[in-house]
Amino acid sequence: MTGSPMDFHNRSLISRIGIALFAAAFLFGTGPAAASPEETPPETKALHEGLERLAEAFQAHSDRAIRAATQAAQRAIEDNRDTISDLDSQWDSQLETFRALLKDQKANLDIMSEDAAAKLDTWTQAAKEQWDEMHQSALEALDLFQEWLDQKSASQEPIPV
Repeated sequence: MTGSPMDFHNRSLISRIGIALFAAAFLFGTGPAAASPEETPPETKALHEGLERLAEAFQAHSDRAIRAATQAAQRAIEDNRDTISDLDSQWDSQLETFRALLKDQKANLDIMSEDAAAKLDTWTQAAKEQWDEMHQSALEALDLFQEWLDQKSASQEPIPV
């Protein structure tokens, strides 16, 4: 249902007229004139009937437009069913390739994390061993210093500063 801008303008105008007709029919249909049909003036009856005909015509036009749009959509789907099917199969294969890539990346990350954890454990153990050695050396140095102080204080010699 493609058309010129003028067709769109005409449809827009018809839509506005239809809405106005519905509003007018509602107002005339629920007013005091509708309460007693015998007292309704002929010109009001004619206007009311004219509005009803316009509303029916508008409804018929709307129904045709909806049917035409539905048919056009169905035709477009039918005309492009092969293309849609091809795109669907391409999408599935691309998605499967992407899944495989992500699975490979996850496996690589798992290996890297295991390697990193092993290296961290090795470094931690090496650092602990070095710390233990430094701590032991520091204790030995303190013991030697304490012995030296004890010797100096026992001999009562002044300690050179």
